[in-house]
Amino acid sequence: MPVERQVRHSLEVARALSAWNRTDEALSILLDAEQAAPEQVRHHYLSRELVIGWIRGTKGRSSLPELTIPRLARRITAGIQARTSGVTAYLEHGNSPETGV
Repeated sequence: MPVERQVRHSLEVARALSAWNRTDEALSILLDAEQAAPEQVRHHYLSRELVIGWIRGTKGRSSLPELTIPRLARRITAGIQARTSGVTAYLEHGNSPETGV
């Protein structure tokens, strides 16, 4: 199966797991999919929906490691901004390696 279809399937599985409140497993699948096709995951609407839902759902709770979701959100946001402006962006642990922000 082509990588794009595998990643799309992974995003759908992550969405289903998230709906069943199995967020840790969903996040793991999302991160695995990102390894296979980073650009597709960063720019896919399902990724954004999942991350936004997790950010809203983790306010005041610590079911996920505190920094994982914000880092993923920063990476997706930076990818969208880079794509819009036509530049290449690299983030290390959710931050720009040059600026640390």
